[in-house]
Amino acid sequence: MLPEGRVLGAVAGIGVDSHDNVFVFHRNGRTWPNSEELVTTPIALPAVTLFDGRTGRVMVE
Repeated sequence: MLPEGRVLGAVAGIGVDSHDNVFVFHRNGRTWPNSEELVTTPIALPAVTLFDGRTGRVMVE
């Protein structure tokens, strides 16, 4: 469950630990150009969000 107004970027990977917590690796607002030009600046916002697998609440960003 994300806070109001919060949106994940394009999801690149998901993992679940032994406590059922869900790790989501996402692009967090990064847009990718439709060209061969590579964007080399860091993603400005956290790219991993940890959710409590039982409640769905965000634990850590």
